[in-house]
Amino acid sequence: MIQHDHGDHDPHAWLSPKNAMTWLNVIAGQLSAVDPDNAGAYFANAAAGRTEIDLLIGEVTATLDGVRGGSFIVFHDAYQYFEMDFNFPASGAISVSDASDPSPARITEIRDRIAQQGIDCVLAEPQFNPDLIATVLDGTNTQTGILDPLGSDLEPGSSLYPELIRNLSTTLASCM
Repeated sequence: MIQHDHGDHDPHAWLSPKNAMTWLNVIAGQLSAVDPDNAGAYFANAAAGRTEIDLLIGEVTATLDGVRGGSFIVFHDAYQYFEMDFNFPASGAISVSDASDPSPARITEIRDRIAQQGIDCVLAEPQFNPDLIATVLDGTNTQTGILDPLGSDLEPGSSLYPELIRNLSTTLASCM
């Protein structure tokens, strides 16, 4: 298991569609308590959202099924909820925390892991220094891609969450 340096709780829980399905129920309940006149609409929207996420889970599973057995390393350990939902674990993380850059020893450790395990893909994030990925990949033929756990280039709206999760899976699949 990858060491995680976010304290007692991993704050990246939104990367689990299963969590999102649960939250829809909680949100509908809370909104209904405050606005009982519209409770039916809140619960209907939550049900529609759960159906959409259930279909998304099937789509992402199918996308990842095509590359199961491949191995990847992420920039920082933010994806364990996604990894657990889809049974597709990372082989490591360049940085054990999103609050600091990895040490030279950590970069050497990851470079060695790439060479020894034949890692297929190393995934960067748009929020972090791309030079670190270049340093890690120097001298290898390992593929690279960019995962964006924040969906920073996505338009706000009802399609943002499915696009975010879909983008994670398609980036992984295309990098393998």
